[in-house]
Amino acid sequence: MRQTKNAFAGFALCLLAACGGGSSGGGATVNPPPTPPPVATVTRTEAFRLLNQASFGATDFAAQQVTTQGLVAWIDAQIAAPASLQLPSVQAAYAALPTPVMNIGQLHDDRVGAWFTNSVRGPDQLRQRVAFALSRSWWCRRFH
Repeated sequence: MRQTKNAFAGFALCLLAACGGGSSGGGATVNPPPTPPPVATVTRTEAFRLLNQASFGATDFAAQQVTTQGLVAWIDAQIAAPASLQLPSVQAAYAALPTPVMNIGQLHDDRVGAWFTNSVRGPDQLRQRVAFALSRSWWCRRFH
């Protein structure tokens, strides 16, 4: 019984300590949360470096976006951008083929063309670059 009372007393003390001791007007002051550090400005050189690594090539317009938005905001915008898809282009090309079975090479060329268009002009450059890197990784592992 004594162990139960001691355990209950210890538990009560922990609760009181967690809520500030139970007194409402004590001398303890509540400190406001610390202010977040300022967002680091991105130089034009840093923007071009990021874009050359995270897309299929930096442009002046994209570098301006990175410098005005900041790195984190640019990455968030890339993630939120709608995905550039190849499937609608391939389906349209397939429907336009007179004899699809005989023209499968043309369908492959259309797919590659859609991929290049998405990679160079798509609004989701980061997604396209990551997908390309993952496809290269898969291809190399498969044959090596």
